[in-house]
Amino acid sequence: MNKILLFLFTLGLTFKCSAQITETEPNDSIFYGNNVPINTVLSGQTCIFNEPDYFRIIVPQDGILRLHTTIAGQGINPTTLLRFTLFNNNNAYNSFTPLAGNNGVSLNDSIEWCCLQADTFYLEVYSGYAFNYCYDYTFSWDIINPAFSNDVEPNSTFSNAIELPANTTKEGHLVFLTNPGLGGSDAVDFYKFSPLFNGTLKLYVESQAMSTGSNNLTVDIHYPNGSSWYTQQSPVGIYPGTSSDTLTWNCLAKDTLFFSIYTSNFFDRGYSYRIRYEMIPEKYADDIEPNNTFATAQFVNPTLPIEGNQIHGTSISGNQDDYFKFFKPDTGFLKIVAYTETQTANTTGGNTIQLYDRNFNPIGAPFVAPIGSNGISAVDSITFTSLPADSFYIQTYNTYAFASCRSYRLNLSFLQSSVGIENISGPNVQLYPNPNNGNFNLDTKLLSGKAQITIHDLVGRKIYDENIILGGITFLQLNQQAPASYILQVIGDGIQIRKRLIIQ
Repeated sequence: MNKILLFLFTLGLTFKCSAQITETEPNDSIFYGNNVPINTVLSGQTCIFNEPDYFRIIVPQDGILRLHTTIAGQGINPTTLLRFTLFNNNNAYNSFTPLAGNNGVSLNDSIEWCCLQADTFYLEVYSGYAFNYCYDYTFSWDIINPAFSNDVEPNSTFSNAIELPANTTKEGHLVFLTNPGLGGSDAVDFYKFSPLFNGTLKLYVESQAMSTGSNNLTVDIHYPNGSSWYTQQSPVGIYPGTSSDTLTWNCLAKDTLFFSIYTSNFFDRGYSYRIRYEMIPEKYADDIEPNNTFATAQFVNPTLPIEGNQIHGTSISGNQDDYFKFFKPDTGFLKIVAYTETQTANTTGGNTIQLYDRNFNPIGAPFVAPIGSNGISAVDSITFTSLPADSFYIQTYNTYAFASCRSYRLNLSFLQSSVGIENISGPNVQLYPNPNNGNFNLDTKLLSGKAQITIHDLVGRKIYDENIILGGITFLQLNQQAPASYILQVIGDGIQIRKRLIIQ
C-alpha cells in the first residue's frame, strides 16, 4: 500500500514539473492570446492560412527570459521559416528564427532575451511564407535571475529615497526593459542616510550587468538640498560574474545626506547591485555646535581634553572656527598641547590657535600648529606665562579655503607661580578637612568684618554663594556636588583669599 502511494506521489511530481498545455484557438490576436505559465510546455500548430498565434507571458521578476523551442515542418521547409517575436505595448523587441526540422523531424533551439523588467509580455509565432505550409511546435520559457534582488520602487527621486542605516545591506535593479526596443527605465535609485558622527564613509558596492553597456555605475553623494557633493565611478561585473568595489568619501559630516546610484546611458540594460556603508569616526570627538563665536563658545573643563572637528562636507558641520571658554584656576603659566590630524593628505595652512582674555582681547600672536595627515596626529605646544586666575577663550581655526577636514585635541596644563592659589592677598584662613566628601569648615577667626564666599568649578560655573560675618567658623555643606576640584573665594574689605577645595 505504501509503495503504491509513493508511486502515485512521484507520478504527481513528475506531472507537475513537466506540465504541458495545448494552444486554444482562436489565438490570432493579443486579445485572445493564450496564457503560458513559466516552465510549462506549450504545444501548437500554425499554418499560413491560420494567421499568427499569440501567447501571453507574465514575467514575475527581472531577468533574462530564456525561450526553448522544438519545431518540425510538415514537409520540406520553405525559405521563410517560422519566427518568434517578443513584444510589449506594441513595441517589438526582436525576432527569433529557431531551427526547424523537415518532414516532421523535430529540432531543438533556444534564445535569451535580456533584460526584461517584471511585466506582462506577448509572444507572436508567425511565418511569412505566402503559401500554405504548417509547422508543429512546442516552447517553454523560464527566467535567469540577476545576482541581486530588486529595490522597493519608486525610489527614483529624493522624496522617495529609501532609508539606509549604517551596516545594513540593500539591493536594487537599474534599467531593466519594460518596452522592448525602446531602452530601459528606472535609471537611478536614491538612498537617504544619516551618519551618527563625522568621519570617512566607506560604501561597499557589488554589481552585475546582465548584458553589454557601460562598464561603470555612478555613485553620487548629495547635500540635503539635492546638490551634488562628490561623484565616483564603480566598475560593474559582467554576467554571470559580479564585481566588488569599495568607494571612500573622506570628511563626511554627521547630517542627513543622500546618495544616488545610476547609469547615465539610458540604453544600458539590466544592472543589479548590493550596497552597504560604514562610517569610520574621526580620531578625536566633535565639539558642540554652534560654537563659532565668542557668544556661543563651548564651556569646557580645562582638566579634561578639549576635542573638536572642523571643515566637514556639509554646511551644518563644515565650520572653520571653534571657540572654547574655560576658567583658569591658578595664577601662573598655561600650556596648550595641540594634537591635530586630517583623514586626507592635505595639511595646508596648519591649525591656528589664539588665546583671548575675558574681554575678548588676544593674548600673544596666533600659534599655528602643524597638521598630521591620513589620521596620524602632529603634536606641538605653546606656553603662556604670568596669566591670572580668570576666564579665558581659545579659538582654533584654519585660514585655507580648500582645507580638508580637521580633527584635534587640546590638552591644557597649569603651572602655579610663587603666589599660587592659596592666597592672592590678605591673611590666611583654614579650610578643613580638605579633601573630604563635601562637608568643610572655613575658619576665619583671625579676621573681622563682612565677606562674601563663592565657590566655582574649574569651568567657571558658580555652585555656592553666601554672605558671612568673619571671625568664626562657617560650615560648608557641598556633599551634593560631584567629586572634583573647586575654587573657594573669600572677598571682603581689603581681603581677597582663594583656596582649592577638593570633594572626593
